[in-house]
Amino acid sequence: MSDQPPREMAEAVRLALEHFPVDVERVEFVLASENTTYRVTSTEAAAYALRVHRPGYHTLAELESENAWTGGLAAAGIATPRPLATRAGAGYATVPYGSDGDVRHVGMIEWLDGASLEEVLEERDRDVVPLFGELGALIGRMHAQAERWELPHGFVRHRLDVDGLLGDAPFWGPFWDVPELSPRQRDLVLDMRVQLGAALHAYGTEADRFGLIHSDLLPPNLLVRADGSVAAIDFDDTAYGWFLYDIAVALFEVSTDPRYDAFRAALVAGYRAERALTDDELARLPIFVLVRCLAEIGWFDSRLEGHLTYHRGGQGVSRESLIAPLVRHAFELWDEVRPLLATYETRLDATTGA
Repeated sequence: MSDQPPREMAEAVRLALEHFPVDVERVEFVLASENTTYRVTSTEAAAYALRVHRPGYHTLAELESENAWTGGLAAAGIATPRPLATRAGAGYATVPYGSDGDVRHVGMIEWLDGASLEEVLEERDRDVVPLFGELGALIGRMHAQAERWELPHGFVRHRLDVDGLLGDAPFWGPFWDVPELSPRQRDLVLDMRVQLGAALHAYGTEADRFGLIHSDLLPPNLLVRADGSVAAIDFDDTAYGWFLYDIAVALFEVSTDPRYDAFRAALVAGYRAERALTDDELARLPIFVLVRCLAEIGWFDSRLEGHLTYHRGGQGVSRESLIAPLVRHAFELWDEVRPLLATYETRLDATTGA
C-alpha cells in the first residue's frame, strides 16, 4: 500500500486552499494517518499545516470546537498551533471529494517548528529527562487554562468518562473483544473493566479533576523546540476527560523505558510548578495508565485494517507486533493496580461505615 494520498485528496487540497487567505508557494505532503496532513508555505515564508479530516470521526461543530480551544490556549501563551480562519471567517472549508458526492472538512493551523519528542528520545547523547519537566509544565498550563476558560456557545466534544473509556461502546473500540485474548483472559479483562469503572466513578468528575484535555499527548504529538521548550500539536482527540488521564497518556508510551522513573518525577515536578497535583491524586495515576493501555488495544484493533493501517518508522505493523504486547502489558499493569483498587475500596468502606 502506498503512503501517498490518492489523486482525489490532492484535488480536495487544491479546492480547500482557495478558501484560505494564503498566497501559496509550495504544498508538501507530510503524513497520511488518522487525517491527511500537508505543509503549506506561503510566498511570505509563513508555514501552515493543512489537515484533511477523515469522514465519520468528528462533526463540523466538533472540529470548530477543537479550533476554539487551541485558539484559546495559544491566546493564553501556551505552545499550541493557532488556527487560520477561511476568507469567510469559518474555521474549515468543506470541499468535494471524488465523484460520488462525498466531502471533506479541511482546516489550516500554524506550523510549529521543532523535532518530535519521539525523534528526540532516540538521540543517544542527549539528556532528555529535563524535557519531561517541560512537558509537565505544558500539561499543567493547559489544564489550568481549561479550568478557567469560558466555553463558547455551541462548543461540543466527546467525553472520555467511564462510558467513553470503559462502557459498552467505548470511544476507541471494545478492547475486550480482541482475538489476542483467550477466553479466560477475556473474562479477566471484563472483570478488570468493571473494577476500573467503579474506581473512576468513585473518583468523580468535579471540575478540579475533569475537564478539557488533549487526550493523546504521545511523543509524536509533542514538539521539542529550539529553546528546549515543548509544544503540543494534533488536538484531533480533544475531549472532556480526567486531567490524570492526560498525564497518564504522556507517560504511557515511555512506561517501559529504563529512564521511566526519572521521566515521571520530572513531569510531575513540572506539572506541580503550574498546577496543583496532590499525592492522593498521584497515587491514582497507575489506574489511568492501565485505562490508557486498554484504550490503545481498542484503537489499534479498530484501525489496523484498511486505509487506516498504522505506520511507525515508515514500516507497516501487524497485530502481533502491536496488540499482543499491549495485552501483555495490560496484565502487568493490572498486577500493580489491583492492590491499589483494594486500598481505595477499604478507604471507602471506612468512610461510609460499610
